[in-house]
Amino acid sequence: MKKYMVAGAIPLVAVLLAAEEGPGQKPQMAKASTHKKVRASQGRHGERNGFFMGADYQLGMMSSTEQACSMVKNPNSYLGAPAQISSCDGSRQQVNVGTVDKPIWNTVWGNMGKKSYMGYLNGKSYVTNGFGVLMGYKHFFKKLPELGLRYYGFFDYAGTGYRYFKQLGGPLHYQQTNIFAYGVGTDILFNPKPFNKENFHFGFFLGVAIGGTSFGPTSKFFNQLLQTYGTHMRPSNFQFFVNGGLRVGSRHNGFEFGIKIPTIGTNYYYSNGAKAAMNTPYSLTLHRNFVFYWRYMVSF
Repeated sequence: MKKYMVAGAIPLVAVLLAAEEGPGQKPQMAKASTHKKVRASQGRHGERNGFFMGADYQLGMMSSTEQACSMVKNPNSYLGAPAQISSCDGSRQQVNVGTVDKPIWNTVWGNMGKKSYMGYLNGKSYVTNGFGVLMGYKHFFKKLPELGLRYYGFFDYAGTGYRYFKQLGGPLHYQQTNIFAYGVGTDILFNPKPFNKENFHFGFFLGVAIGGTSFGPTSKFFNQLLQTYGTHMRPSNFQFFVNGGLRVGSRHNGFEFGIKIPTIGTNYYYSNGAKAAMNTPYSLTLHRNFVFYWRYMVSF
């Protein structure tokens, strides 16, 4: 009988052990499942690091400022001298614009296009159309994946119909102008957390760039001034750019809408003031004021 009791107890013990082990396995299974979820959550990140390149269409504005020598009344006109003279010597003068008996003294400046210049001034604005390309690398911070940086080099081209005076106040002459901008820059990238996914992102960018700007409005007229009045031409200059806008995209493709502002004008042409002729341009400044652009991006 003891044999039957032992034989019957063995299955019972086995069932009880199985029942005890069963609840002990459930926490382990739950813990493993939790680890899988954590790993899956950590595996899903925002916008990816990587190289990128882009191309854009640009619509902007350019301005030109032409200045000429002052025309003032000759204080010696009563002696039969010309009634008007040119003040282009680059210095400040006290000129009597009245008579000998009743003098009226005015200060005349001939300082080669500085802000205090009091001569003829003609300003024009022009619409520019062009394109740009850029290439670089972007990366996002591990502890703050919504925030990142990108570094890039760029080249821009734009064209417009530049209008200049051969005699200030006279007829306008038209010439195609080519504008080139180039340099390197860096932008801060920010994607709000709800829109910072690996396969979709939406955010903002803001940055700066340094480089150069070059203009190509050289004409036969300016070459003649160069030979006649000892002028100087500087088609290129250092440039500092401010850049910002919106961006949206997927893992490999994206679009951006932004504005780029070149902050430094180009003193393209100026002459020796002592040799410049009255009413003839002796200082010309060109400036690409701003550019709006629509850009397509490819990320690798």
